[in-house]
Amino acid sequence: LAIRRSKSVSNPQRMTVPEGVIIEGALTSSSETDIAGRIDGNVTVDGRLALSPSALITGTVRATNCLIQGFAEGKVECDQDLELGKSGKITSDVMVGNQIVVSGIIEGNIRCGGRLQLTESADVTGNIRARSVVIASGAVFNGTCAMSAPKSAKK
Repeated sequence: LAIRRSKSVSNPQRMTVPEGVIIEGALTSSSETDIAGRIDGNVTVDGRLALSPSALITGTVRATNCLIQGFAEGKVECDQDLELGKSGKITSDVMVGNQIVVSGIIEGNIRCGGRLQLTESADVTGNIRARSVVIASGAVFNGTCAMSAPKSAKK
């Protein structure tokens, strides 16, 4: 009932978990969510999720769009786009529907339905599967890379 009510709100509010707050258990939100604290459990956001440099998530992260500048120990799944900032670190597999820009550290495999970009500060240890890959000079990548053409272009 609470989830149904929160989805029927025409002007959803922003959810914020401030630095110093620890939540033991899952967090689910249907509005933009900013996390600076610690979540010992899964995080599911139907919208944009932003993890500040002080944020720590120990469970699976699922969101429409993500900006991660903190630390995610569990699997990260973004329906559309993911940006991993310079201070961001992910120590598990990553799945992104559209685009990912990596400036931080990923220790896990990456699957991207569109474009994957490793900036000059990126450090990736794991295998990459994406439609297109851009690796800047200075980026570190240790793993294998497989690229596939869009399904409509295959014959």
